[in-house]
Amino acid sequence: MPALLKSLTIDEISLVDEPANDEARVVIIKARRPFDLAPGGAKPQETTMPDMDAIEAALAEAEQTITALTKARDEAEEERDDAKARIAEIEEEIAALQAELEEAKGEVEKARRAALAPEEAEEAFLKSLPEPARRRLVEAEAELAKARAREEEQAAIAKARAFAPGEEEARRLGGLLLRIEKGRTTPEDAAAVEQILKSARAIDARSLFFKALGSGGGQAEDDPERALQAKADEIAKARPDLSRAAAYAEAVQQNPDLYGAYVAKRRATIPAIV
Repeated sequence: MPALLKSLTIDEISLVDEPANDEARVVIIKARRPFDLAPGGAKPQETTMPDMDAIEAALAEAEQTITALTKARDEAEEERDDAKARIAEIEEEIAALQAELEEAKGEVEKARRAALAPEEAEEAFLKSLPEPARRRLVEAEAELAKARAREEEQAAIAKARAFAPGEEEARRLGGLLLRIEKGRTTPEDAAAVEQILKSARAIDARSLFFKALGSGGGQAEDDPERALQAKADEIAKARPDLSRAAAYAEAVQQNPDLYGAYVAKRRATIPAIV
């Protein structure tokens, strides 16, 4: 029967080749402090050996638990890998759906623009552009408008050169014709037309004077100024809202040949139009 020794003094430990008791097992533990023993030591007490069967059963249960946990971990890792693969598939599906959605939005936008009026469609298009691109487009349109205005002005001046006695008069008359065509006449334009009418009357009076003298002034119905006056009367009757000066300016614009004949006749009789 094993015994528990509470106090033991060991003087020497010797190792031998053939011990007297091969099955002897001695566990020596050094106490943190000396035991409080009565003089003469203490009587050895019986001790109880550990229950090895219980220990082995506990170890077996622990191994089973470890095995189960390891299996659960492996299964969880497999599920995680499967979940990652599924997530990747879902992300691809989402990306494809987003691409289809953007394409559908583009088709809807095209249909909406097609349904808009031209002005609304242009405004919607400008709003859809980035700010730098929108600014460049607006600047380009402004430059184009200026270029068209210059082209129209030069065309009007070229038309007026056939009637005006000089370049300055051609520019002045060309600007007048262009403003009449655009419906942008000013009080100064009315004054200019009145001056043309006064000059025409003077020419007419001089023509009648030459006719009275027998100088070949021509028949009254062949006089270009009288023809222009008749055209102006027709325009004034058709458009009562126009003033006499505006009607005459319209007649000049519509009958450049008559006006050219008038200018040629005037050059032969009086100084150029102011």
